[in-house]
Formats: sequence, structure tokens, C-alpha cells
Amino acid sequence: MAMAMAFTCSWSLLLPNYSKPIFHYVGKRGEALSFRTLHRNKSKHESNLVKFNKMLKHQDDRSLHFLSRTTIPKAASDNGDNLVFEEPIIRQTKDHPASFWNDALFSAPNQVDETHTKAVIETLKEKVRRMVMNKESKAKDKMILIDTIERLGLAYHFEKEIDHQIAQIFESEMQNEDDKDSDLFSTALHFRLFRQHGYNAPSSVFNKFTNGDGTFKEAFSNDIKGLLSLYEATYLRFPGEDILKNANVFATRSLNQALPLLESPLKEKVARALFQPVQWGVPRVEAHYYISFYAKEVSKDELLLKLAKLDFNLLQNLYREELCEFMKWSKGLDLKSKFPYARDCYATLEEAKTFVEVLQERWDIKNIDRLPPYMQIIYKLVLSTYEEFDQEMSKQGRSFAVSYAIEQLKMLTRSYFTTAKWYMGRETPTFKESISITYVDTGVPALLSFCMMGMEFASKEAFEWLMTRPKFLEATGLYIRFSNDRGSYKREHNRSGFPSTSIDCYIKDYGASEEEAMTKFRELSENAWMEMNREWITTKAEPREYLNISLNYARAVFISYNQGTDAITYSETGLRKDIEAVLFNPIAIDSTA
Repeated sequence: MAMAMAFTCSWSLLLPNYSKPIFHYVGKRGEALSFRTLHRNKSKHESNLVKFNKMLKHQDDRSLHFLSRTTIPKAASDNGDNLVFEEPIIRQTKDHPASFWNDALFSAPNQVDETHTKAVIETLKEKVRRMVMNKESKAKDKMILIDTIERLGLAYHFEKEIDHQIAQIFESEMQNEDDKDSDLFSTALHFRLFRQHGYNAPSSVFNKFTNGDGTFKEAFSNDIKGLLSLYEATYLRFPGEDILKNANVFATRSLNQALPLLESPLKEKVARALFQPVQWGVPRVEAHYYISFYAKEVSKDELLLKLAKLDFNLLQNLYREELCEFMKWSKGLDLKSKFPYARDCYATLEEAKTFVEVLQERWDIKNIDRLPPYMQIIYKLVLSTYEEFDQEMSKQGRSFAVSYAIEQLKMLTRSYFTTAKWYMGRETPTFKESISITYVDTGVPALLSFCMMGMEFASKEAFEWLMTRPKFLEATGLYIRFSNDRGSYKREHNRSGFPSTSIDCYIKDYGASEEEAMTKFRELSENAWMEMNREWITTKAEPREYLNISLNYARAVFISYNQGTDAITYSETGLRKDIEAVLFNPIAIDSTA
């Protein structure tokens, strides 16, 4: 009697000298039987099982680098006493930790009275706005205020006012250099804020703090606030700015030495900076930390603190509501059960090739028959999603946005297929080849095009700009690739001889050790970030909102992989704590304040 069969073969089946392979048989009615059960009919099936084992054992070694894999015969039948097996389909699976996302995270009641909170926020905002625009304030005090507002996560309320003040102060200081504050704290703070806002502040302003050989004077090693300000400024440096490289070494060493002796809240601020420089931090995450630091400051402004806490909690509610809507949408599609393999390279190369070809052609549901059943679900989802986008964009007279976003998706899938051929052993790339597609395969332009669809001011010219491969975005892609591969190398590396990351390609091309390669990739990551800093200043044609999306993507990668671990896969390493702080844990507010 013919029966449908599926076999799940763990990685252990293919390891040499492993005595008990885990091997399961699923019968016609879905009952699971181990080979121990089948062993009772050993004489009946032994010859065919041996053949099947040999077939698996001699599969092309190019498959062996995956942690585990699912082996499914294309067809199987029971012809009397003989089990007949055809060549199996090899699918890759990996043992990813379970997601911590669940309904309980979203079940907490709304702890903010939105109507009242919004009214209070509006009142406080007007007071802060007057503080920012106060013409009587000195430049030093104004810059401290602006930095505090930005660090507390409030800058988006006062963008025009802040930009106006920064522009005035920059122009004044460039014309009257002798009148600038000469202390280390102020010099570094002004330098950082100027560059963060797109002004090319010269690094020569730090010459006065150095010796003749370019090293920083030891007299400043005890100026902790100045050192902290200098340290943060160094992360805005360009390639080749040795004075800022020296400054980073000096400030890092001095702060680490002083850290055990510091008192709160300066101690917490220094420790956070050494772990996470503000320029490399996700703004909303950093706001959560800075609010707690600022609350301990003796000189804190209670008005600013109250506004920051109320605003943080209000935004947290908004984010959670949006996530709830997304979760409902996702549940309605039943994505979790349909795509449990979402992070694996599940498809065979032949299936992936067909899928990419179908996406490159005119999007039409008639093409769906070319795809295997599980891919048909994905294809329908892609078509329907972009159809909804098109309907929405058409109402705005911006249907062109969808066309550009689709083109970016096509480019992304082509790059993924190229990567699949490399890392499944069909082709072996050089290191330079492996990073040649980073602009696309890191998803930078695809993400940006997707976000730009929701930005009504994003014109056709803006999408055309995106197609020109802007240097800022290219540098972002390189930074993400180097950081990602360094952080996930332990998990993704295989010993089959075929490269699974660009680090493998580097080791192969240059004969480097793993330690040497990891050091080099950290250097390459920093170089890419410095290039981003330079392009942030020189890119003037397009609104900074576009660059900000790319910048924050890179920042998210930094907090995910900076410690040399894969916090995306293993969120317990720290990423989970930040997510819960931003999305689920409101900041306590004194009711008497």
C-alpha cells in the first residue's frame, strides 16, 4: 500500500561515529514511529534502509555546514515488502532560541491618561521652547540645554528652533574663534553638536589640548566631565583625523582608570558612555538611560525632567499600540505556523532561483503555478501587501513610490540568491566579491524605500536619488556587514570548507587567523562608520530624514552586535532588556511633581 512519508534527519545522522542517529518516520495518519519500532521488521526493510542511509551519507558535502537539516523524500512507497526511496530534498534548519514575544507583553493596561498627559506636555513644551529661543542665554549654556533636550529624547518637538540656534552659534564661532570657550568640556560639546547637525566643525579646535607630538596633555586626565565630552566627540571623527583617534585613546584610558572612584550619577554616565557612545546609540533607548541619570543630577531642571518622563511614557503607549496592531495583522495571516523556518535558508537553490525569477518578471498571480506550495503562500502575501501599498499611494498621487520599492525588493532577492549560491558551495567568492553586494544584501536601500513610501514629502526625485547608490548608504551597508558578520560568526561559521560569512572569505584570501580576522573586521567597521560621519556632513541635496533612517539602522546593528555576540538571535545578551525598557516598562513619575 502506497503511503506518504517524511523523514526528519538531525545533524547527528551525518556526523561520523555517532551511534544513535535521531531519525523519525511519519506514517500515513501522521503517527510518529522511531527506527526502533521499524527495527522489529529489520529483515523486511534492512536493505532499503541501508540504501537510504548510504544515499544520505554520500550527499554532496556542500550541505554539511548547516547545523541541522530536514530531509524529505520527493516520493516514497511501500511496494509489498520493499520500501522504495527516491532522492530526498535537502532543507536547512537551525536551532534558533524561541522568541520572547507573546501576548502577555501587550496585555498590561495603559498606564497613561493620554488626554491629560497630552495637555500637560503641550504646556511644558511651550515653556521649553521659550528656553531654547531665549536671546539672553550664552552660547555655552544654550548648547548644554540643546544637548540635554536631545539626550532626553525631546528634540523632535523643537527641531526648527534647535536648528536655528545651532546655525547661529556655528556661524558666530567660525567668525570669532578667539571668543570661543576654551575649556575641554565646551569645545568638545560644541564640536559634537555641530557635526551631529551637519556642520563641518574642524578637528583643529582640539590642538590647544595636545602636546607637540599630537598626544593629549596629561593635565586633562583628571577633568572627568571634559574627558567624557571629548570621548563622545571622538565618535564623530572622519577617516584620517588622527587627533581625534588619539583623543579617543586618551579619553578611554583616563575614564576607565577613573571610573571606580567616581560617584553617582557621573559614574553611571561614564560607564554607559564607555559601553555605548551616544552617537552609536538608538536615540529612544539612550533617552531611557539618560532620563534616569538626569533625575539624579543636583542641577537638573525639573520642568525638563517632567516633560521627558511624560513624553517617554506617552510614546511608549503609541509604540505598543502600533505593535499590537501589527501582531493582530500577523496573527491573522498565521505567519508563525506557516513560516516556522523564516530565519533558515529553507529553499533549495532550484526553488530559490524560480522564486527570484518570478519576482523579477511582471508581478502576476498567473505565475504562481511555477512555485512550490509553501512559496505560493509567500508570493500571494507579497503581491497583496504591495497592492495595498499601491492603493494607498495612489490616493496621495504617489504611486511611483511603490514602483521604486518593488524594484528595491527585486534587487534584494537577487542579492540573496547570489549569497545562497556562495554559501551553499555552488560558487566560492573572494572577500572583495563577498562585500561587493553589501549595499543591497544588508537591506539598506530596501528598508529606506519602504519607509519613504510612508513619508508624504518623499518625491520621485528622492527615490531617484536612492537608485544612485548614495555614498552614505554604501558606507552604512559596509558597516552593517562587517559588524553583523563579526557578531554572528560563532553561530554561522561552519567547518565544511565552504564560506558562510565574509570573515571566512577574508581568512581564506589572506591566510589570516580567526583572531586576526576579527580584529580586522572591527577596524573595518570603525572605518565604515567614520565614512558615514563624513558623508553625513557632505550629503546636502536630500532631507536628513532619509539619512536618519539609515543611521538608526546602523545604530540598531551596533547595539545588537557590538559586544561580539549575536543579540538578534540571543536576545538575553542585552537586547531584550532595551526592548522591554522602551516598549513595556513605563518610567515612574512622582505624582507631586
